[in-house]
Amino acid sequence: MTEPLVRDYLLGKISAEQLEKSTEKISPKMLPYYQAVEMITDGEFRITNLHLISICDDVLRHRLKPDTLEPLTFILIGSDYFYWDTNSKEGQLVEEVIFEWNSPILNYPLTLENMIEWRNYLEGRARNMKDH
Repeated sequence: MTEPLVRDYLLGKISAEQLEKSTEKISPKMLPYYQAVEMITDGEFRITNLHLISICDDVLRHRLKPDTLEPLTFILIGSDYFYWDTNSKEGQLVEEVIFEWNSPILNYPLTLENMIEWRNYLEGRARNMKDH
């Protein structure tokens, strides 16, 4: 998975299935970021709750495996290209969910049941997460 592929997925230029096929067997967390992904060096891409809701929908429709969220969020967190507005309530919510997806062992498991709860949370509703 690369920054350009994540960007194209979030823009709807490639499908969830195409993004899914790009995941490698080797965890990108085992390599330095610059070696693990093809970085975008120009511009910025603001991640919003709508992007994350779309990801939830793709997982719930079985277009994207829940385990794909870990390499996807690794790229979002490590990138200088992708960002969210941490000064806004929406940006803080985006950051919280991204970091939860990136560390399911520390937070909540990446299950379909929890994806429904994250989706609700991203839409401003209460959530009832299921622990391990």
